[in-house]
Amino acid sequence: MPTSSELLFARVEDLKQMSFSELLQLPAEQDEQVSCSDGPTTLAVWKDTIGQSEVRVVVQAYQPSVLGFGKMQAAGFRATQQGIKELQEGELAEFS
Repeated sequence: MPTSSELLFARVEDLKQMSFSELLQLPAEQDEQVSCSDGPTTLAVWKDTIGQSEVRVVVQAYQPSVLGFGKMQAAGFRATQQGIKELQEGELAEFS
């Protein structure tokens, strides 16, 4: 069984394989509950369309813990017709 980090990065890689037009068709937000070796995790995918030529995709893994606090991590990318650029840490701050 994968860890939440492994699942997070695997999902990002799966999404990178999608075409630009397929990424545009993703819902703005979707999430699912998954079982990981390090505990139950909510895996969410966020998509923002930036104009007609760019889409930002972020995958977030959240593991609840005591008193409403939890562990959150995120990874993602920006996609255009020309290619993909990884999001930098500052661009992921609101998701992690």
